Amino acid sequence: MRRLVYITLVISVLLSLVFVASVSAAPARADRGAWAVGVAYAVNDTVTYSGSTYKCLQAHTSQADWTPPATPALWQLTTGGGATATRTNTVTGPTATRTNTPTGPTATRTNTPIGPTATRTRTPTATTGSGGSCSGIPQYVAGTSYTAGQIVQNIGNKYSCTIAGWCSSSAAWAYAPGTGSAWTDAWALVGSCNSSPTLTPTTGPTSPPGSKISAPYIDVSPGSGSAIMQLASNGSGNKHYTLAFILGYGCAASWFGAYQLNTSEAAAIGTRINELKAAGGNVIISFGGAAAPELANVCSTVSALQTQYQAVVNMYHPYAIDLDIEDFSPTAIDLRNKALKGVTGTRIHYTLGVLETGFTQAQMDVLNNARTNGTHVDLVNIMAMDYGHPVSNMYTAAVSAAQGARSWLNANGFSGTQLGITPMIGQNDSGGEIFTTSNASSLVSWANSNGVTLLAFWSVGRDNGGCPGQTTASPTCSGVSQSNFQFSSILHGFAP
Repeated sequence: MRRLVYITLVISVLLSLVFVASVSAAPARADRGAWAVGVAYAVNDTVTYSGSTYKCLQAHTSQADWTPPATPALWQLTTGGGATATRTNTVTGPTATRTNTPTGPTATRTNTPIGPTATRTRTPTATTGSGGSCSGIPQYVAGTSYTAGQIVQNIGNKYSCTIAGWCSSSAAWAYAPGTGSAWTDAWALVGSCNSSPTLTPTTGPTSPPGSKISAPYIDVSPGSGSAIMQLASNGSGNKHYTLAFILGYGCAASWFGAYQLNTSEAAAIGTRINELKAAGGNVIISFGGAAAPELANVCSTVSALQTQYQAVVNMYHPYAIDLDIEDFSPTAIDLRNKALKGVTGTRIHYTLGVLETGFTQAQMDVLNNARTNGTHVDLVNIMAMDYGHPVSNMYTAAVSAAQGARSWLNANGFSGTQLGITPMIGQNDSGGEIFTTSNASSLVSWANSNGVTLLAFWSVGRDNGGCPGQTTASPTCSGVSQSNFQFSSILHGFAP
């Protein structure tokens, strides 16, 4: 009997050890399972994607082109990958765009426009610092074993390794910093080897307050060297643009969360702006959008936040700054309005989502708080897009939304605040919503006769007929039959 008990005990222990060993050998389980489109992920959620595990860095709702390996601002690789990592380099980066999420008693939808942008490789991870000598910094050599965070120099610039496996690749054609076809998958630009980049701002001709302007959006993430970012000569004929987006890199203003104001890329964007000013135009600089965080969500004090807003104004001298608000944290709303009250040297615009009837309570709360804080709002720009259901006539929907917004503004202490309208051209992200060239012509005519000050659209990178009949929003074309930059041309009739 004792021997039987002993044998039974031994067998139990051995089975336990086998079980523990098998559990230990198993890969870490992601608490949210496989990554999927349309899921709301919270900070520290983990998912699996292509055999690797990723941890969520910023709360967001996933979109089709926001895959974990393509969005280092949203996901951190925790297992998988490494020096032997291989992949094709045709990833489209996260779209720095808006997500209209009106909330409140009347909201019956969640608009999550993919907000197409020009196709690009993924957004590089930013590195603090810019400029300065490269003395003592090793020259990049393909095939060298590099570690994450290691600094190298190449073609007169400094770069920091972000993904060790790709930095160490012998495929210089793909990963050589600054020149490879997919170098941003492996490296982040730190700055120039020359003296710190400086930007000599030029105010240039600016539109006088109160005059009408057409300022369609451009996503700046393709980079200052891209064709679409040649603001004065990209072929669209526009004199004004809304540049999207400034995000928070910590409590530091940065272009799409990657390039702080002291980097050479930020200076190069300034050069593009100055070229546009020399040609008689100017820009609106937009903060926020869907690709959080907006600065008010990461800066902890009014003074710190005001300093960042003012730094952008002082560097670029834009016609206006635009706050595209899609996160309705009461703390952030209040902090933002208090900070904006002290910003000088530019106009203050708010861009807010609407239903066809106008604002919901969430957008009203933003403006009511501005009034409470004594913050002057020069213009409110409504996003006339993605209503969440098929819309037979996007022109009449935009007019209805504009009329509802104008009525609320007049009745709530904002009668002197101007109104802007921004549709999403062509196929919207919500099925059955198509803003046509005919809709655009009608909207220009109505806006010219009804006191509208600003017309814009999302986005110039989509203003072409490259994918007529497409029923989902494309990052590079409108989805309707049109000539190149036809929507831009139509809007010139609003503000020639």
